[in-house]
Amino acid sequence: MKKLIRDNIPEIAAAQGRTLKIEVASDAMLSVMVRHKLEEELEEVLTATTRKQKIEELADLLEVIEKYLQVTGITQSQVQEAREKKNLKNGAFTKNLILTTND
Repeated sequence: MKKLIRDNIPEIAAAQGRTLKIEVASDAMLSVMVRHKLEEELEEVLTATTRKQKIEELADLLEVIEKYLQVTGITQSQVQEAREKKNLKNGAFTKNLILTTND
């Protein structure tokens, strides 16, 4: 199994007497690993049951999103600009509308 981990995990494991096999991802591998980590963190957000777990998992997801932006060369301001344009064109999610049929 290979997965992207936080920077301090090897030191934390060593302090607990555990040894981890670690490698540094190439640029090509990093792109794949970050996508997998996004999926993993989203699943953890969706399965969190307590408020505390949800907050922690959302924090993890945001951290991985930041890494994804870095890896893809996309800036937060580009994402925010796209978000604002979509909101102006299609609206946001403030009215809690549910589509019940597409007839």
